[in-house]
Amino acid sequence: VTLLSGFLGTGKTTVLKHVLENKEGLKVGVVVNDVAEVNIDAKLLRGKDAVAGSRTVELQNGCACCSASDELFSAVQEIVDLGKARGEPFDHLV
Repeated sequence: VTLLSGFLGTGKTTVLKHVLENKEGLKVGVVVNDVAEVNIDAKLLRGKDAVAGSRTVELQNGCACCSASDELFSAVQEIVDLGKARGEPFDHLV
């Protein structure tokens, strides 16, 4: 599991896109949490070739470590369950 965190403009989206574009056959699950009104990371990732074989789940309630901690755990469980259901568990979660 990789956790990307930081202030606006620190390169989180750039790092995430790099990981997904260079995953070399690995199946990567992504939980996206953005406290902005528009979830830019999830919007950028939707429909991109970079996430082929990957799964993105969006959190909607703000800070993943505080108010949305239960939602974070549910999102991670959703990704794990999806991998099991398709018979191909994810190799990595971001």
